[in-house]
Amino acid sequence: VSEIQSAKLLIPEKNTIDVPVPVLKPHVKTSGKIGISEIPKQISAKTDIRIAEIITCLGVKNKNSLSPQKEFSLQKGATPYVWMDVRSKKTPYKLRHIYYLNGRRYCSVPLAIHYPRMRTWSNVTLRHQYETGNWRVDVVTKKGEVLSQVEFTVVP
Repeated sequence: VSEIQSAKLLIPEKNTIDVPVPVLKPHVKTSGKIGISEIPKQISAKTDIRIAEIITCLGVKNKNSLSPQKEFSLQKGATPYVWMDVRSKKTPYKLRHIYYLNGRRYCSVPLAIHYPRMRTWSNVTLRHQYETGNWRVDVVTKKGEVLSQVEFTVVP
């Protein structure tokens, strides 16, 4: 028996099915522009930017949140919005909403802040079973400081 044949006898082939795994980009809408660094590990208290309010909701109308809630259903067309009221005397600056699904980074949404008091938001459109679970959104500065967090759940 040759070396190649004996190796085949010792290492059986795996029975796998080649099923393509879809690589999808999340559908993200934002009220801001691009350009901030990666995320930090903890919420910062060393900044003059203050998140006066942050909530998850079903939508936004006239810059106000609609139907605040913490649970969204794929069957009902899950499109969670993260709405916030931001305050700072120093403008302009940039923030990011960084979305995490079950502890893993999902996407990052840039937000340009132009006024001392500004209401802004982002949202993701979720359509797939693998997008169910526990979500967290961090509000992050250009320097990587986490200003605030909000959590929600997506169910099938």
